[in-house]
Amino acid sequence: LTPHPTPLPTPAPTTLAPTMTSPDEILKCVDTRLRDSYGWSPRGVFQTIRDARVACAGYTRMSLECPTSAGFEVFCGSESMMNAAPTLAVQECEGLPSNPNIHGGSNLHCVGPYFLTEDSMLYALGGANRGAVYRVDPSILKCVDT
Repeated sequence: LTPHPTPLPTPAPTTLAPTMTSPDEILKCVDTRLRDSYGWSPRGVFQTIRDARVACAGYTRMSLECPTSAGFEVFCGSESMMNAAPTLAVQECEGLPSNPNIHGGSNLHCVGPYFLTEDSMLYALGGANRGAVYRVDPSILKCVDT
């Protein structure tokens, strides 16, 4: 037996841990079918978040979508350009498409992987015409001497 047992019921903590907002946190998931009309800039297929951010230098937002074994597509734009796209449930950008209006609720040839871990952060990579929108944080684009 414990000499001084914990009193029952155990009191709940009085404060909660602060909620952290990170520039690496997904801002939203969007329908990207009209991205060209919003003025988004296509950058190509990348395999790292860092390379995607470098490709979007000069913009404030990037959209990651259609992940395959070759990488994920990257589009760059401003906050207002990205806000022009309709918002979807975040799960649509995590490999769980359900909106029947976008490719019948499928991801077509965008077969994943739908997540990437980089620098201890987990990133959703979108889907077929489903863009995971992130900030382009200029502070991480600094050169580092090695």
